[in-house]
This record gives sequence, C-alpha cells and structure tokens, in this order.
Amino acid sequence: TYIWNGKREFESGVNFSVRSEIHITGTVTVPENCTLYVRGGGKLIIDKGGELTVQGTVKINSDGILRNFGSMTVEKSGTVNTYGWLINREKASLKNYGNVNVFKNGCCNNYGKFTNAKNAVVYVTGHYYVRENGVLNMYGKMRVQPSAFVRSYNEINVYSGGVINNSGRIDVTDSGVLYLQGGKLNVKENASVTGKGSLQLTRFLALSNDGKISLAINQPQIRQVNGAYYVGEVLLCNKKYPLPEDFGDGVFAEAYNALEQMRKDSGYSMTVVSGYRSYQYQEQTFAYWESLYGTAQAEKVSARAGTSEHQTGLAFDISSLNVSYINTYEGQWLAENCWKYGFIIRFPDGCEKHTGYTYEPWHIRYVGKEIAKQIHETSCCLEHYLGLA
Repeated sequence: TYIWNGKREFESGVNFSVRSEIHITGTVTVPENCTLYVRGGGKLIIDKGGELTVQGTVKINSDGILRNFGSMTVEKSGTVNTYGWLINREKASLKNYGNVNVFKNGCCNNYGKFTNAKNAVVYVTGHYYVRENGVLNMYGKMRVQPSAFVRSYNEINVYSGGVINNSGRIDVTDSGVLYLQGGKLNVKENASVTGKGSLQLTRFLALSNDGKISLAINQPQIRQVNGAYYVGEVLLCNKKYPLPEDFGDGVFAEAYNALEQMRKDSGYSMTVVSGYRSYQYQEQTFAYWESLYGTAQAEKVSARAGTSEHQTGLAFDISSLNVSYINTYEGQWLAENCWKYGFIIRFPDGCEKHTGYTYEPWHIRYVGKEIAKQIHETSCCLEHYLGLA
C-alpha cells in the first residue's frame, strides 16, 4: 500500500510529492497529466520486484533520490527530469521510451541495465555514469551538452538507429568500452571522448569527429563479400587483399561526380590519365612495366592484376604520372584539398612500407568525405587508417 499525499492512487491532473521515504513493492503507474515530485531530502525506492511506470512526469529535485532495485519504465508520453539523484542499481532495469533528462547538478548512476529505446531521448547537461557491471543500450538518442560529463566503467552499446551527439565530454575508463554496433557517435567541435578504454567500430561511417578522440580505436573486422574484401564499408584492394577477376565494370558515379565537382571548384583541368581498368587490362599494364624494369621494380610502380585500385572504379590518375606533379600548382592544390571532396592521395610520400608502392601524388582514391577527413587528420595512408599498417 502506498500513500501519496494521503491518497492510495495517482490521479490525472493532480501533482504529488515524496518528502520522506517511500518504497514501491508492487506495481505503480504515474498517469499522463500527473507529476510526481521527489522533493529535496525525499527518497523514492523501487524495491526488488517492484515496478514503476511513468506515463506522466517524475521530477527529482535537488537532493532528492530515486533509487531503482526493480523495474522502471518511462512510456512514450513519459518524462523523468532529475536535478538530484537517479540511481539504477545492480540487476535493475530502466527502460526509456520517452525522455530522461539529467539536468545541471543532477546525476544518473547506472549500475544495472539502462535501455534507451528507438526514438527515445536521454538528455544530459549534468553527469551520467555507467558503473561497474552497468550497461547502457542505445537505440534512440543521447544528447550530451557542452557542460555535461558522461563516464563509463563498463559498456555503452549504440545499436542501429542509435546516436550519441556529444557536445561535452565522454570519458571511457580502462575497464570501459564504447561499442558502435550499427549506431553512430558524433563528436562536435570542442567536445571530447577521452580515457584509457576503447572505441569499437563496426563501420567507419559510425564515427563523425570534429572534436577530440583519444581512445584506442578498434577498427572493424575484415569481411569478404563475393570475393572482395571490406573493412567496414571501405573496399580494400592491395597486394595482400586482391579483387576477384570479375569485379567491377566501370567508374562509380559517386566518385566521378565528386571528381567533376572538385575540378570545377579548383579551376584546374585535372585531366583523367587513367580511371577504371579491368583485371585483363591490368595484366597487360603490369606486363609492360615488367618488360621495362623487371619484376621487382615493376611491383613498386605497378600492380599485378587483381591488386590494382583502378579495378575498384574508385581511383583516378590525375594529369601526370610523374612525381614532379606535386611541384605544380594543380598538384599542390590536389594534395591539400582533395579530402574535402572524399578523395585521398592513395600512395603518399613516406608510407611506402605500408602501401607497398612508391609515392604517387597523382593517384587519388575515393572513400567518401567523412573517411577522407579522418585519414587527412589522423593517418598517413589508407592501410594505416584501417589498422592494417
């Protein structure tokens, strides 16, 4: 039996307050158009086996405490606002289908399982902690504001459809992991993701970074699709991971359109010396260089059939096949700006031990704007970025 302001049940349109200590041992629902306040010094405790369903609003005032040992569900119409303490204990379950807001000076401590459902929102301007043995499963959105702080000692899983928009600080300790399991992490300008834990990717486009990430990033695993190798969504083609003979039938439209836009914006001609090459054509090309220089030298300047990036339909040789191209205004502009259009210099200077090829300032590869930006800022070459260096 629960006594709320002298009443045994909540009434829609009426507000109630917890000012002392109340335990929920059965099933309780806060209906729509009803607000339950946990006042300063008040404690609302959901005991093991107890269930609280929020269809209206629960507001935890400063110095108020809501402690869950059982089950708490925030319905689509429901909202939980905490300026005090929201504590989800070990083995407890908190499911959010509506809104959970952790405001300034408020704190959410999650020792159990916190599930943010599709289209639901967790809004943090205060502090949110995933404690030891705690798990945060994101299918909806988490918004971390500039003044906010999120720290994980265990797992944060961002599933397909889930997004964390971080404008503040996320700290993942050495025992914590941030898994992007089909979901996405957006690190805004001046925001950070720090700590001694790790960031696990299942695809590269899951990460958008305009701030600072200092976690160890575990790249997606290599997978094979119809004989071709991919790391995340990036098609891989090099001496170790060749393409099948029947792969490709021309230049990808997305890559060509990006090249056309880059050419237009630059004001340079950027003539395509070589675009798509079939497996058979590359056999002839390699044989030509081998006849000139011998096998060992040919493998430094040309690719064997199946290992040529040109077979992907994503690579172009621009204007020249001479290293002196980098000394031209066009070559310098290409090196400095191609990433803005989704391209990388595929075989950069100083990365021969990773790529297997000598410097080619004319050879660009399309990987998309997000990935090109990350490679431009963090890595020397594609192999390095993919964790294959």
